[in-house]
Amino acid sequence: DATCASGADAAECELSLRQLRAEKKEPEVAEHQHAATGERAAPIAAAQVAAHHEASQRGRRRAGKCTEDDEALMMKLGGGSGSASFPAAVAQCGKHAAGWWSFNTGSMSSCISRATGLSEECSSCFSAAGAFGYSHCKIQCLFGSWCSKSCLSCSSSHDEETKTCAGVETPKVDAC
Repeated sequence: DATCASGADAAECELSLRQLRAEKKEPEVAEHQHAATGERAAPIAAAQVAAHHEASQRGRRRAGKCTEDDEALMMKLGGGSGSASFPAAVAQCGKHAAGWWSFNTGSMSSCISRATGLSEECSSCFSAAGAFGYSHCKIQCLFGSWCSKSCLSCSSSHDEETKTCAGVETPKVDAC
């Protein structure tokens, strides 16, 4: 039984519940009555509660703005500097977000989300990196490729902020 009878010894009751856990038996939650409506709720198996909790945690966020699902999408695209890589998708979106007089981080975030499937919140970490590059690395990046050694050397000074913002592993960029 998942509950202790009223008047039962607390130590004995606690021991019984520990034994159930050790045997990996999953007791059902007792039926209860809602105070406001008077309706009785159906019993819910502990396994159902655990499954619901696990499903709600699948896309959970870690320390940063990116979820585990975001991390999986990035890793599937992979690192490097190839045209189908995650870094290339981010660079292409950065190029579209750059104007003559300003950089549109919202546009870059939306572009990254559309191109890769990342959440907008996670994409914002990479648009912040794009804005940094626009403000600090124009000369190094404008006359060469986004993956040139000079461009990457300059923009890499923002890598720690991007990693902290993301909170998950991100694909590594290789010079082309």
